[in-house]
Amino acid sequence: MKSLASLADGVVVISSRLREKLQQRTHGSVPVHHHPISIDVKRYPECRHRSGDSITLFYCGSFGVKDGLPVLLDAFDSLASKHRNVRLALTGAGTDEVMRRVLSRIHDSPYRDRIEYKGYLDEDSYCAALNAADIPCMTRVNSGYANAGFPFKLGEFLATGKPVVASRVSDVTHVLEDRRDAMLVAPDDRGEIVSAIEYLMADPERARAIGSRGREKACQLFDYRKHGLALVKFLADL
Repeated sequence: MKSLASLADGVVVISSRLREKLQQRTHGSVPVHHHPISIDVKRYPECRHRSGDSITLFYCGSFGVKDGLPVLLDAFDSLASKHRNVRLALTGAGTDEVMRRVLSRIHDSPYRDRIEYKGYLDEDSYCAALNAADIPCMTRVNSGYANAGFPFKLGEFLATGKPVVASRVSDVTHVLEDRRDAMLVAPDDRGEIVSAIEYLMADPERARAIGSRGREKACQLFDYRKHGLALVKFLADL
């Protein structure tokens, strides 16, 4: 960062924490543009009504430490012990060592017959799996990495119109309101994940309303066309 003032004409960041840090390090001498995640909402048609009795939780990511997947799996085991209709779908991929640990943890679950690891999916298959789920879960741990970045999948999850469970990291609490746009939970907290999902399960109408407002927020805040125009202007002004 010390060399930015002499090497960069401008910097693009994905979180307010990075923006503030860069501005402090460069004493405001380098223009900084905050460019969060961008999505094409048309890829995720709103489909909020469940078919059948099962409820599918959904996770997609790199299975890294920042994602807190062990906490999500612990939460699922707790839910599955009380609710026979709860299932969990996982997609994405990490390193060989990470995937060995994840698959071993799934195998050790007493409810492994209700956990499906779909592997790494192409874009169309991923969109279909996400749109078919009921409650997308964007879990994170309370780490510097998680708080300096921004969850890339969060915009896609919200765009489905499904009620999203998201950890309070980075700028999440700046853009989403708990129990209005999403269910916000403390990072690393299995109990809060369980409570949030049971809250949604207990009141389907309220869950649909939360999902609908979450989609509205995604359209307002993460549309790729708006961010593309803002980025072009930033570059043109350098």
